[in-house]
Amino acid sequence: ARAFLRTDPGAAGRLLDLLADTTIAYLRAQAEAGADALMLFDSWIGLLAAEDFSRLAAPRVTRILEALTPLGIPLLYFPNQGGHLLGRVRELPADVIGIDWRTPLSEARTILGDTVTLQGNLDPSLLFAPPPTLAAGIDAVLHEARGTRHVFNLGHGIDKNADPDAVSFLVDRVHERTAG
Repeated sequence: ARAFLRTDPGAAGRLLDLLADTTIAYLRAQAEAGADALMLFDSWIGLLAAEDFSRLAAPRVTRILEALTPLGIPLLYFPNQGGHLLGRVRELPADVIGIDWRTPLSEARTILGDTVTLQGNLDPSLLFAPPPTLAAGIDAVLHEARGTRHVFNLGHGIDKNADPDAVSFLVDRVHERTAG
């Protein structure tokens, strides 16, 4: 797919513009259906180098977010495997930036500054670990996030084979540790 960006940049640009238009329409429909927040989940963006992100993706992501801003609800952007892009992600008009488990929250906060809320970044594979290991991972994320605006979440999607009891344990532990 990345080769397509090089072999036919005009067609690639048109495709990216079409995807941006479709994403705007889809996310607007989500808001019209009652969504309280919208998330742009950019699963493959981490494959791009920073220059390619700035040239190819950032203008489209910005257009998507700016088109949705008038809706007046929080806009989240998740650049999966995008730790190397955070310096450029900082310029996007998102309210919340999702951080995958590969980038420490403290590092993301240093790069992104205090004007954006961070989301994440528990390693989803910890849902398969014994409860004490999962608890330690949860506590580590909460410790990294302390004193900042943060929404606890996995650092990527949940595996369909994750044990629902582990997910319940996670939710209960986060609530216990953040209550009050």
